[in-house]
Amino acid sequence: MIQQLLDLLPFLPPQASSVSGGIDFVFWTITAICFAFALGVSIFLLLFVIRYRRGTKVNRVLPHHEGIALEMIWTVIPLIIAVGLFLLSTVVYFQTVRAPKDATEIFVVGKQWMWKIQHPNGRWEMNEIHVPVGKAVKLTMISEDVIHD
Repeated sequence: MIQQLLDLLPFLPPQASSVSGGIDFVFWTITAICFAFALGVSIFLLLFVIRYRRGTKVNRVLPHHEGIALEMIWTVIPLIIAVGLFLLSTVVYFQTVRAPKDATEIFVVGKQWMWKIQHPNGRWEMNEIHVPVGKAVKLTMISEDVIHD
């Protein structure tokens, strides 16, 4: 259901892997939560700007609060949201990094200005990789160059 709604968005690239749906879901979940918080902050900001603008007769003395409940609410709710996003992202991450047992292993060597790709049948490619459609692929990557500071 959610994936069908995401497919309607015209600016998303076509999904090319089995895990891209989960990655898109995490992305749009984080985007929606950030948008909701930004909208809430903007609404309150606008209300306070209008209410406390110069020339209005409003009591501007800071009231003394000793309400631990409010502080717990604005601490616990973001904590729950952050832990939920962490767990959701972790599930998608582990789906992404664990290759299936039957995945074809392809060795990739990164060199300065080029990539060398060796397929299981011994065939080599330079700077391009061609993989079978619908089959899991595991890339084992190494570098021949030294990274200098």
